[in-house]
Amino acid sequence: MARIQLNRKEWPGDEGQKTDCLVPSWLLELSNPGGADVAANWVNDSGENLPAFAQTEEGVRPLFDLPRLLRQLREEQFLSDEIKTVFRLPFHHHLLPGRIRMAGMRWLVSRRLKSASRYEFPAWPLDVSADVLHRLGLLCGLFEQRPAWPGGKSFAIVLTHDVDTSQGQQFVPQMAEWDEAEGINSAWYVVGSYYDIDHYMLSDLESRGHEIGLHGAVHDNRLADLDSKAILERLDSCNDFVQRHSISGFRSPSFRVSPALYDQLAGRFDYDSSVPDTDIASPWYVRRGCCTVFPYRRNGLLVIPPTLPPEDKCISLGMSIEETKQLWKDKVKNIRQQGGLVCAVIHSEPHLWSGREREKLYRWLTGFLAQQEDAWITTPHRVMELYSSWNTDG
Repeated sequence: MARIQLNRKEWPGDEGQKTDCLVPSWLLELSNPGGADVAANWVNDSGENLPAFAQTEEGVRPLFDLPRLLRQLREEQFLSDEIKTVFRLPFHHHLLPGRIRMAGMRWLVSRRLKSASRYEFPAWPLDVSADVLHRLGLLCGLFEQRPAWPGGKSFAIVLTHDVDTSQGQQFVPQMAEWDEAEGINSAWYVVGSYYDIDHYMLSDLESRGHEIGLHGAVHDNRLADLDSKAILERLDSCNDFVQRHSISGFRSPSFRVSPALYDQLAGRFDYDSSVPDTDIASPWYVRRGCCTVFPYRRNGLLVIPPTLPPEDKCISLGMSIEETKQLWKDKVKNIRQQGGLVCAVIHSEPHLWSGREREKLYRWLTGFLAQQEDAWITTPHRVMELYSSWNTDG
């Protein structure tokens, strides 16, 4: 993977917004600027200037297919076999106790980090390369402006929970109580055909302003690897659950996606929240991410990227509670500067929140998010409604 940096010194930038854009060099297909003035350059690892934008009589135009490059980043088309390093158990991982799963994850992540150090893209914990490209596309008149956050707010926050197991479902009422204590309504992504679903509890959450989403059928982390027919069968097995709770949103187990999965999600759900802005040292990828902290469209489906590193990621990286707090604070600050969306993903699994210090960490997070006075604190469904008229893939 080569490092490409966009040099746009001559162009105005909003205060606090990042202007560096990193992309794999092999994604770039540059055209000759001819006699036009070069307005900005790509700079490769060798320090070589490659014309990126030209100033013409009609205005600034890119010397590459900007919409195509933007789509490639958002759809993670840069993921090579070298970056994809799949680790799979021969049995369902939930057969192992939660603490053993986390111990195994810490071991695996430590090995993945050695590989991740060989790459720089996507950057972690923040990479907004796609957002920089989008802003440049706006300057070139290629895209339409995103919807503004309601009430003149600077950025947005959604708090979401993955309910992976029946034990996690039992912990939902406690976590919902903590969320509501800070005035936050959350989204709860429930596995549709795996454990006995407490429909009464979920209906009660809905009546209090929370949202219910689908978190796959069985959470064996194989959904994205199946062919279209098998994916359809799994989604169909959840139809009664989806209809009963008027579910509009989907999140794939362990953030795993594929083109075949997106083909089946389109037309069935209004939004997906399965592709993080950036991730590192997962069981399946050395590095990955859509490189944006804003919602975008894929196959006509709105994608709301998770942008706050989940608690299990922080644990597997060996981060202390104070280090986790600092990571979350810095990430929220950076997303605010971009004017983007903080999408927090927190699991309701008891083994991740056992102990007074872990509980205090979660209570701190909800309080910290609630204190962001310039944020629109909402649910993913309401974000989807806001973006319903924004039908562009740009």
